[in-house]
Amino acid sequence: MLYLFYGTDFKKARTQCAKFVGSLRAKRPDVAYYQFDDTTFSKEEFDTLFVSQGLFEKYIVVRSDRVLQSDEACAFFKEYRKQIVDSDNVFIFLEETISKDVESIFKKYAKKVWLCTKEKSTSLKEYPFAFTDALGERNKERAWILLGEAMRKGEAPEKLHGLLMWQLKSLLLVKKAHKEGSTSISSLGINPFVLKKTLVFSKNYSEEELSSLFSKGLRIYHEAHRGGPELSIALERFVLSI
Repeated sequence: MLYLFYGTDFKKARTQCAKFVGSLRAKRPDVAYYQFDDTTFSKEEFDTLFVSQGLFEKYIVVRSDRVLQSDEACAFFKEYRKQIVDSDNVFIFLEETISKDVESIFKKYAKKVWLCTKEKSTSLKEYPFAFTDALGERNKERAWILLGEAMRKGEAPEKLHGLLMWQLKSLLLVKKAHKEGSTSISSLGINPFVLKKTLVFSKNYSEEELSSLFSKGLRIYHEAHRGGPELSIALERFVLSI
């Protein structure tokens, strides 16, 4: 039996692999267990494990950590993949990166494959659009997360407040113009792509809500500069209230 744990989030892959191995050994405490890495791998020793059996259990567990980083081990795996798959023993591979042809072998023959990849984080360059889009979508959880990420990366609360107010103002202007007709909307001079998104987002708020939020946004800024709650804290509270 063949299993694979791999991916760019190697820490997660390793954790899942350890849990899987641990569960197998917990169910069968007497099972024989072998572990290899790219420095301890031996073709001769690995070859004997295709047909070996444990003393008390009918199968053994073999864990290979980053073994396929070795050209020799990779070539051996490709050549003897059928014997590994057909064996009664359990072969578990933990890898960070593998070639496409090796990946296709695992996908074809492995009993199960776990792919662990890191989530793409929002860069500071992408951040303004992601944050303002979350506000427009009225997705307060995502907006709050993005706000926190930006502040941890050193963005000034004043800049973040400016983005928030820009989005609220755009939404309010489009909401009012939409009520007055298409001519009024076109006179706003907003970029067509931004305008299209803002028109969609404006449906998530009433005009009264936007007016209230805009006034509240102005208020928290001035209060923060008059000894009130810090702007960073006030912003978090504000975003969670939308």
